[in-house]
Amino acid sequence: MIINDPNKSLGMKGLDPLSILKKQPLDAQPKGPVLEKDPFQLPQEKLNVSEVKKGTAQLFLKEDLQGMQDEWHKAAKTGKPVAEVQNAVREGQSPATAIYKHMKAQGYSKDQMANVAKFLEGVMKNGKVESSRDGNFVGRNLIDVISEGIKEKGISSKQLDLLANGDFSVNAYSAMVKDGQSIS
Repeated sequence: MIINDPNKSLGMKGLDPLSILKKQPLDAQPKGPVLEKDPFQLPQEKLNVSEVKKGTAQLFLKEDLQGMQDEWHKAAKTGKPVAEVQNAVREGQSPATAIYKHMKAQGYSKDQMANVAKFLEGVMKNGKVESSRDGNFVGRNLIDVISEGIKEKGISSKQLDLLANGDFSVNAYSAMVKDGQSIS
């Protein structure tokens, strides 16, 4: 006959496990490293907000690509194409140069111009279009697709404002191209 005796399974024949605990004084020191102070009572470091750079949070936030695209399309419909940018691109100037000249003439800030430069650099680095609903885009460089879009449809001042303020990303543009849209 097998009897399930918890004391026997632990090798403590006839020993009450609670008796060991009862013999310990209540103020007994634990074995191992002892913390001098309670970690929950330590003062917390304050975050110096002035040290945080603007825009760094964008690296950690998931982009709302559809929201960006909706704003981009709305800006295209409500704004008129910037003729000087469209004409310059039609005459063979790069979109980056044409947009830069327009923004400088319009008095955009250095930060805004840097945002547009960062966007266009990202478009150039993105390389070739691998898939798109528009078969004409596949295999072409993404910068060529945006250049073609500016030639055909132009780019509105409101769209330039979205780029200048960092409200439209390369990822949103890439998603548009995959959907078969070149500029708007």
